[in-house]
Amino acid sequence: MPPVSITDDAPKQKLRVAIIGQSTFAAEVFKLLQRDGHDVVGVFTVVDKGNREDPLGLEI
Repeated sequence: MPPVSITDDAPKQKLRVAIIGQSTFAAEVFKLLQRDGHDVVGVFTVVDKGNREDPLGLEI
C-alpha cells in the first residue's frame, strides 16, 4: 500500500480528532495527523490477536 499523502495546499487548521480504525492505513493517518500538529484525543482499534499486532496500536 502506498503511503498516504496530503498536499501542501490543504487547509492548515488544527483539528481535534479521534481515530477509529485498524491496520497500516490508520497508522499512517495517525502519523500524519501528529506530524501536522493536530490534537489526536482518542485512538480506538481492535485487540491484538495472537502474534499479529495492529500497526495502529504500535504507534500510540
